[in-house]
Amino acid sequence: PILVFLATGAFNARFVPGAQMRWNGGIDARIGCSAAVLSQLRTIKVTGLAPAMGRRLQSLREAEVELSIKARILWAIAWTCSRSHNLFQLLSKLINAHNTS
Repeated sequence: PILVFLATGAFNARFVPGAQMRWNGGIDARIGCSAAVLSQLRTIKVTGLAPAMGRRLQSLREAEVELSIKARILWAIAWTCSRSHNLFQLLSKLINAHNTS
């Protein structure tokens, strides 16, 4: 169990913060672009760039979702590993109960 705890800590420290930072960067890019589009909405509509801007915002949202999936998978792995000691305890009890019967 102690090795699992140490491995989980090392995993969390190495991978989760980077994934979170990339996801936050994706959010910032999308929000920044959305703010720019909203501030120039009249001009964008008059020039006929609304469909192109819509596609751009959609692609930024899709990229953000991809980044969020990677971060959430890493969180799920880290959470599962952090809870594995409970699994070890349960398995140990089951094995002991089976051996005594």
